[in-house]
Amino acid sequence: MSQDFFCPSYLEIGSGTLNHLPDEARKYGKNVLVVMDPFFRDSALQKRIGEMLEDKELTYYFDVKPNPRDDDINNGAALAASKKAELIIAVGGGSAIDTAKAINIVSTNGATAWDYVKRSN
Repeated sequence: MSQDFFCPSYLEIGSGTLNHLPDEARKYGKNVLVVMDPFFRDSALQKRIGEMLEDKELTYYFDVKPNPRDDDINNGAALAASKKAELIIAVGGGSAIDTAKAINIVSTNGATAWDYVKRSN
């Protein structure tokens, strides 16, 4: 059995890259899901992102854990769908990035997170 899925992504890492966020976000729609490490909840960084993207409808998702769980991905995908997210932004480390990528796959292509990792051996 073969599968394919559509999951466009752009990753920018490094000092000062946050300053590029408004220009990058401008390329997409109004509804944005920000997948953020829970460490940053109510932080100056969250506030700064909100200010930088004040022209967008932001929804934050903080259920980020190491080795993302299928329930967290499915819940995030449902949130992205309900908010009609046109852009998903990951803020944090590898776990936030992995969670955002998986949310994108499920919300864009349907099914559940587990459907993308099941193997028939």
